[in-house]
Amino acid sequence: MVALTDEQRIRFRDRGQRLAGGLLRYLDAREPDTARTALTELAGIAAEDGRVAAEIGLSLSQTVESFLRFRSPFLHALVVEARRRGFDTKETTELMETAERGIDQLLVATMTGHSLRKAMASADLVTDEGSE
Repeated sequence: MVALTDEQRIRFRDRGQRLAGGLLRYLDAREPDTARTALTELAGIAAEDGRVAAEIGLSLSQTVESFLRFRSPFLHALVVEARRRGFDTKETTELMETAERGIDQLLVATMTGHSLRKAMASADLVTDEGSE
């Protein structure tokens, strides 16, 4: 596994915190358009995370594994908060299903960002080899 520098770790943590905060705004959105806008903005952050992961040499599976380490505690915190607020089973189920749909879209954005960065790097290699 690639060892992250302190600066890289801080930047990944910052993006993770932005994703968590944005997911809460997405879940709190009362209007579908507001939720879609929030999720679109979050997808950009997630794609950036994937691009950076590719740039520093993380494989796609390592990148996904890192994302999943973010996902589990976030979903757990939602369950704890739903319980604290006295949500009934239906409300908690709807919250979790909405959260999972959003997180799944962010995972796809992360993977896409990683794959696109890898493809760009491969294209750059081909271009560089062709110019020699």
